[in-house]
Order: sequence, then structure tokens, then C-alpha cells
Amino acid sequence: MNTRLDLKLMFTVLLLLCTTVAFSQADSADEARDLVKQGNDMYKRKKFEQATVLFKKAIQLDDSGLRMHQEK
Repeated sequence: MNTRLDLKLMFTVLLLLCTTVAFSQADSADEARDLVKQGNDMYKRKKFEQATVLFKKAIQLDDSGLRMHQEK
């Protein structure tokens, strides 16, 4: 049993998992921004129900990022 090799393997797996999670969150943030843009377009066209649906979907994807923009 090579504990040094086991530690390297565990570290590599952990690093890959962290990277995957980070990219996944970035994709969600991008998708949320797109939904907000679509929602704004619907709002400008006075399609309030469609805008509300899009805004709710955006909040589900990236609640923290949208709150930061709202507070600016």
C-alpha cells in the first residue's frame, strides 16, 4: 500500500471536482444573465407574465449573483 500515491490520487480527484463545480457555477451565472436580459425584453414589451417567469428562472439559477447586481 503506497500512501503517498493514494494521497496524490485523492488530491487530483479533489482538484478535478473543485474545477468542475467552479465551471458549473459560471455556466449557471451566464445562463441567469441571459434569462434576465430576456426578461427585461419581455417587460419592455409589456409581457409581464413571461418576464416574471424568466426572472424567476434566473433567480433559481444564480440567486447570489443577481442580488449583487440589484444592490449596485
